[in-house]
Amino acid sequence: SWQITPAAAAPDGYRVKQASAFGVRCDGSTDDTSALQTALDRLSSRDSLQLPAGTCITSTEIRLTGKQHVAILGAGKDRTIIKAIDPLHSAFIVSNGSAISLRSFQIYSPNSVVRSTDADSRGFYVENSDGITLDSVLVRHTAGAGILFYVVSNSKIVDSDVIENLADAFHITGASRNIVVRSSRAQGSGDDCFASIGYGKRLNHD
Repeated sequence: SWQITPAAAAPDGYRVKQASAFGVRCDGSTDDTSALQTALDRLSSRDSLQLPAGTCITSTEIRLTGKQHVAILGAGKDRTIIKAIDPLHSAFIVSNGSAISLRSFQIYSPNSVVRSTDADSRGFYVENSDGITLDSVLVRHTAGAGILFYVVSNSKIVDSDVIENLADAFHITGASRNIVVRSSRAQGSGDDCFASIGYGKRLNHD
């Protein structure tokens, strides 16, 4: 089991936008993919998107691309669940971003059977980004890596859990640098629990 966590608070000076205003229901039956993607796409600098308690069904990966100074906040990693019904398209992807916080929600992919190396089959996948914080997030049963950083700098993963996924739980690679992983747990991983991997001249640092 994992520690129950409270809802995350928006950073000081950030505007709070409710995901429900974009049609996100998190009622456990509605496909929230399109509404959730719209909410992410419409975030501006210093916006905070508040996800409701409940289960948000997704049928494909969701993406936060090219954003700066935004926060995605749940009601607690045990209370806000993004449930991916397709194990090959489960990921919450952050790409080409900076100063982004993801806090207090989980990615759950219950239909995963076979391990996958595809980026879209992961839990949280962060690439080509700087200043990313994953705080009190949870990943369960993904076919791919639970949390993977690729070419990421000055970022941290704290108080987070990966449970019973089929590949590496926490994976840092692609010449990432200045990464902190603290007070985080892997349980029942299909491969490495914590991995820092470099290839050729693309080595991780610090």
